[in-house]
Amino acid sequence: DMLAPSVPGGLPSTLLERRPDILQAEQELIAANADIGVAQSLYFPDLTITGLLGSTSAALSDFLGSGSATGALTAGLAGPVFSFGAIEGQVQAAEARQRAAVANYQRVVLNAFRETNDALMGTLKRREEAAAQMRRVVSLREYARLSTLKFNNGYADYLEVLYAQNELFAAELAGVRTQV
Repeated sequence: DMLAPSVPGGLPSTLLERRPDILQAEQELIAANADIGVAQSLYFPDLTITGLLGSTSAALSDFLGSGSATGALTAGLAGPVFSFGAIEGQVQAAEARQRAAVANYQRVVLNAFRETNDALMGTLKRREEAAAQMRRVVSLREYARLSTLKFNNGYADYLEVLYAQNELFAAELAGVRTQV
């Protein structure tokens, strides 16, 4: 007899975190969160504040020390200031993608719980069905034995014996099909 292994009790729901569909949805959510940061970074001009060794950057010193610092600052900030509408649109789009990723992640997790519950309930129902079928086989074996005994003692015709054996055979076949 090949029986399916039983499911141990007390399994934590954190096992579902290993499912590929949940891992994919989680990575999509992480990527969507990162996209918001990238879009928001477009608000700031691209200046290096410190050099490689942590000292003041030469580019920043030149920028602040030049006589046209105000003009350079204005020019450097003009890009982000004048494109705030486009940047805001990118940020809003990234936030919308993030909300969609959150909704997708929640949907995937709920689906994983539903599928797991369905599988566990299906296993339980198959085990109950197999146990009921085995009780039926035991009862029909006794019926077949008693029918044969009645026939041998002249209290029943052979048709009853054939009927009992036919019912037993059908129940045994069904029992094999329902084994888990």
